[in-house]
Order: sequence, then C-alpha cells, then structure tokens
Amino acid sequence: MIISIHQPQYLPWVPYFSKIKKSDIFVFLDDVQFQKNGLQNRNYILSRKGRLRLTIPVFHSLSTPINAIKISYSGILKKHWKTIEINYKKSSFFAEIATDLQPIYTRNHCFLSELNLDLINFYLNFLGIKTKTVLSSEIEKKGTKSDLILSICKTLQATSYISGSGGLSYLNLSDFEKENVSIQHINYIFKEYSQINKANEFVPYLSIMDLVFNEGKNAINYI
Repeated sequence: MIISIHQPQYLPWVPYFSKIKKSDIFVFLDDVQFQKNGLQNRNYILSRKGRLRLTIPVFHSLSTPINAIKISYSGILKKHWKTIEINYKKSSFFAEIATDLQPIYTRNHCFLSELNLDLINFYLNFLGIKTKTVLSSEIEKKGTKSDLILSICKTLQATSYISGSGGLSYLNLSDFEKENVSIQHINYIFKEYSQINKANEFVPYLSIMDLVFNEGKNAINYI
C-alpha cells in the first residue's frame, strides 16, 4: 500500500499530481495549520509577461486549520477566471476544458479547502488519475510533523510512503523503519512541453493548468 500526503493547494503544480498518480491512496492534509504565504492559497500561471501569481485572499490566524480558512473576497474567483481566460484562450485546449472548468469559478465557495479540492478533483478526473483520496480530518491519527505522517501511514496500513525532497528535513526515518514503512523520495524532473505564452525558454514550476491547457489529455504523459 503506497500512500502520499499533502495539504490541499490552490492550482497545484505538476509534481503534486505526479505524487498522487504514483500512490494507492493520497491524503489531503486538511486539518493542520494554514501556512501564510505558502501555496495553499496561491500559485503561478504563465502570462504574456512571464510567471504570474494568482492569490486567493483569506481570513486566517496562526491557529486556524486549513479546512476552516475562509475566502475573504467573494469576487476573487471571477477575477481569476478573467485573468486565466485572457492568458490561455488561444491555447490548444482552452475551449475544450473551459466548458467544465469555468463553473468551478462561479460557485459560491466559502472555504478555501472546498475550492482547492474542487479544482484538484477536476484535474484528476480530466487526467484519468484514479488514485483513492481521503481527508486527514476524517481519519484517526495523532502527533505532529513526522509523528503525524507515520500515524496516518499506520492508520491506512501503508507499506510505503512517498515523500518529496523536503521530507528529509523533518521525517524521523528510524521510526518509519521500525514500523516497516519504507520511504520513497521523489525528485520530479520537469519535462518541456509547448507553452503558448513562453518568450524563449521553457518555464517550469507552474500550475497544472498551464500543462493541461497546452497539452490536453496528453498532459498525463508529462506527469
């Protein structure tokens, strides 16, 4: 049983979906503390002038968990969609995808996590990724940091846990070894694809949105 775990992000980048694709179960870590200035409410698309950050303004405090974070400006989604449309309407697959994607930007989302999960699930369905997903808020676990990850692994009877390079800084590897949970470290290597808005060189580290609008269903071959 291979699992991976990550906070629900706004318009995640390609490696996020690569991790999900390689897992039997993916856990949305939705009940840990919200990270200010992180990727839970912001990410990048490619505009005609280069990388452009889209940010969802939110109400938050230091102790607020992600699933309790509220969007502070209801009109932001309409603005984001307009920006997306301006920059991607001439891409090869915008017209095909926008029909199903735009309605998400017209829904009355109150909580950030609801918006993020709607968007992530949209892309999972579009790409045909069938990995089972669960919310950490709905499963038994305890502890923080490394102990929390291991607790989730034990609850889900994981035999292997997929970790990004950042996991090396906080995971207690000996604890995982004692519980017979192996750790797979993945360093994603970006594959170049056609980008409608690039000036010269390929621009990596963008939202999955950029890949999908440019490659359509073929995007799965880059994940």
